[in-house]
Amino acid sequence: MFPSYYQGYKELSGLGTNFFLKAKLIYKEYNPNNYGSIVFEKYWLIEESVFGDEKNSIVTLITEEEEGIETKLFRDFKTQNISLICVQNECGRNADLLDKNLKGLIPSIAQTVKAALLLGPYRMILCETSENQLYIYRGNWKFETGSYSCGTLYLAPSFTDSGRTIKCMGMRDSNNNEFVDARFNRVNLSSCIKQTESLEKANVSTKGIFHRFNESITKYDELKVDKEHRTTKLSITSLDSVTSVEIINERSYLELFVYDRKFGLKYIPSGLNECTIESSGVDEGFNYVASENYAKAFAKELYFPKNPVKSHSKKLLVETEHNVMAGNVKFDLAVKTYLEPHNASRFAVESGRLENFCVQMDLYSKSFPNEISSNFNLTEVRVMCLLETSTYLDGDELHRIISSYHQCFKDRKNKIILRLEISSTSKTDYLMSDKIRKLQADINHVKDALRSLLIDKLNVSFLRINWIKLNFSDSYIVAKVEIVDSFVTYFESKKGVSHKFNIKSSESGQIQTSTIDECLRLQAFKANLSYVITCETDYYLCLGIADGHALPDEDKNGLDCMLYNNSDQSLTKLKAEVPLEEIEKSCLNLQGSKFNYSDVEFFVVDVTIGDGYKLSQNRIHPLRDYVSLKLLKSSI
Repeated sequence: MFPSYYQGYKELSGLGTNFFLKAKLIYKEYNPNNYGSIVFEKYWLIEESVFGDEKNSIVTLITEEEEGIETKLFRDFKTQNISLICVQNECGRNADLLDKNLKGLIPSIAQTVKAALLLGPYRMILCETSENQLYIYRGNWKFETGSYSCGTLYLAPSFTDSGRTIKCMGMRDSNNNEFVDARFNRVNLSSCIKQTESLEKANVSTKGIFHRFNESITKYDELKVDKEHRTTKLSITSLDSVTSVEIINERSYLELFVYDRKFGLKYIPSGLNECTIESSGVDEGFNYVASENYAKAFAKELYFPKNPVKSHSKKLLVETEHNVMAGNVKFDLAVKTYLEPHNASRFAVESGRLENFCVQMDLYSKSFPNEISSNFNLTEVRVMCLLETSTYLDGDELHRIISSYHQCFKDRKNKIILRLEISSTSKTDYLMSDKIRKLQADINHVKDALRSLLIDKLNVSFLRINWIKLNFSDSYIVAKVEIVDSFVTYFESKKGVSHKFNIKSSESGQIQTSTIDECLRLQAFKANLSYVITCETDYYLCLGIADGHALPDEDKNGLDCMLYNNSDQSLTKLKAEVPLEEIEKSCLNLQGSKFNYSDVEFFVVDVTIGDGYKLSQNRIHPLRDYVSLKLLKSSI
């Protein structure tokens, strides 16, 4: 079934399922003795995005032009019911929230303007194209009055004003009379459609190996006053299955780590010559950023008006989500706004040019948590911007990344070298010889396939495979692999539970750390701990609770904390990386193993441990250039 606007309103008939309406609600009071003399006027800019597809929503943004107060109104497309209204620092379903946007109007007129704002331009169009037009009868004759019933109002005949306006609709009160205020001033209330555009979805490109972000967090107290603001800068480089990250907070504290996405480990330089490896489960929040599709997840779905819209707020998508985790805190409501990059277009976004693209997340908590109908109060605003993206890194940048993590991935004295003889399952030697010659031009991908086999069979991290060299003969391949020892340790994955604790500054045993991970590492070396508590303040307050000691008192106004249960003492059980001795024993698992690349299936014929090649008398092609697999993709 087609929406009713297809049947009667030609300006919208070709816009498709999703479209954008820009309108203005105009309020003017005229002197009763001089109709041309305006004594008071007020304007509201209205931007309405209508999604008739599976999104099934209407999002109306209303901005009072004089003071800039914005209202967000969310409505179900099919039922037309309002699901949420947000004005300034408060959200709820009560239409009285709109009163903040109606300053200067007497109560009776304010209620009428509120009704007009709640209708929105799309629903007014539905009223005009419906069968609700009023008629008067004189004898056997029926005459049109030109008025349309629309909610608690009546729409007067459409007219077109000067400029680029498509059409305007005048309004009358619930008795179909013109408005007059308490001072007997004549009132004109009209809604003018300024522009209509189809909304086109952008397929966001995820190209790029380097991305730089900026994230700001502002927290509010009960009086809606900004009580805290901090900014964090993130630089993320993804090469092969490894992602390196730099995080700089407002105090210029620098945190560096490398996330091995394929093996699920996070490497953290933690001292002058020390390095810690942690299971990725310790920091679930980073998995979102480090995943291969994080740029797409960041941008989500963008909707651009087909043609430019003058004086547009550049808000490409506004949506709501309930029960959201942000950091280590759960919020009752999140309102996410995706902001259009400066001078960007749908085509620029699809080609991967996402610079200065921001997502704002307004986070709310219920005023009275146990009441279903309770309003939501703003407690935190997070704005994350993608400032820069690149598809390549220059030599200086690559050297800087390697140097930053040298203490984790440097070549060590303890290492083993494996020699693998690899053949093909092909029974035709001349076909195999031809395929091997072709594979030499694609050596890096062959190494990738072999590396995956080594990781699976030997249970080692990607970053411990220091290098791979390949020799190609006419009928088989010889691979030489160096695997380094590891002196680092990592924690078992621990998940905390959020609490609000009243922790006194005089509480014994407190320390301050820069991250949750650092707190867990320091507490892990203490014996007989039942719990570890981390609370986000200027730094992370870190407190260990010994066996037999009580937890701090809980308080709804207390600190936002995470509680880690250590009753099984698993926090203090450090897991060592697989030692070289174990890897040597596991080498037998490689013999007979198979892996595929292109249309060739390979299997490992023989495995030896040592530093020399003992090749047959078959003709050997020259040794191909090897590339370190420590951090960088071998093709770079």
